[in-house]
Amino acid sequence: MFFPGKFQPPHIGHVITISKLLKKYEVIIGISPDSPRVMTQKDVVKTFKKIFGDRVDYFIFSKILTNMTKGDVACLPKFDILISAGNDAVLSWGKKMGLKTKNIPRAKCIGASGSELRRLMNERKGSR
Repeated sequence: MFFPGKFQPPHIGHVITISKLLKKYEVIIGISPDSPRVMTQKDVVKTFKKIFGDRVDYFIFSKILTNMTKGDVACLPKFDILISAGNDAVLSWGKKMGLKTKNIPRAKCIGASGSELRRLMNERKGSR
C-alpha cells in the first residue's frame, strides 16, 4: 500500500494508521513537498524511521502528488493500492490516474491533527 501525505508534522494519528496497515500490508510512506512546512521531507523520514524503522519503505516526492501527470506516475514506487485517510483530492487524483484507491478512516484521538499541532507550535513560538 502507498500512503502519501505531507506529514507536517508526523503525529499520533499517522502512527496509529500506519501501525494498523502494517498488520496486513507492506507499506510505503510517500512524503510530499506540500505546504505548510514545519519539517523537511528528510526529517519526516527520520521521524518515521525512529518509530517504524525498516518495516516501512519511504518515498520522497519531488513535486506535489496531485499535480503529477500520468507520465509522472511511472516515477512512483511500485504499489497495489493508493490509500488516504480522508483526503478526497488524493483519492480523486488516484482514480483519474487509473490507480486502485482506498479511503481509510482517520484516527480519532488527541494529537491526531496536523492542523492542530501546527497551530500549537505557532502559538508556542509566539509566546517566546
